[in-house]
Amino acid sequence: MQQTDVIFHLQQQYTAMSIIDLHENQSDLPEQLLTQANSATTSTIILNCSELESINSHGIRLLILLLIYYRRQQKRLLVFGLSEHNRYIFEITHLSKFIDIADTKTQAVAAVHRPE
Repeated sequence: MQQTDVIFHLQQQYTAMSIIDLHENQSDLPEQLLTQANSATTSTIILNCSELESINSHGIRLLILLLIYYRRQQKRLLVFGLSEHNRYIFEITHLSKFIDIADTKTQAVAAVHRPE
C-alpha cells in the first residue's frame, strides 16, 4: 500500500470550531491555515480524514505538529472519517490518546459541545 503526505484545507469555520479537510500530498504545515482556523472564539479544531487513504511517517509528523500547535493555543483536537488503517495508525502511535476520534462529521460536531 502506497502512503502519501497530507494536504490541509480549511473547510468551514464556526464560532466554536473549525473543520480542516486533510488530503494527500502536503509537504509542510501552511501557516495561513493555522492562523485562519485558530480564531479567538474557536475552542476545537476538527480534522476531516475521510479523503485520506493512508498516513505515512511525514503525515504523522505533521499531525503531531498540529497537535502541539493547537494544544499550546489551548484548543481541543478531534478527527473523523478515519479509515480502518488510519485508525490503527492513530492507535499504535498513541495519537488517539491526545486527539479524540469520531466516526462521522455529525458525531465530531456534537462532541464539541461535550466536555473532554
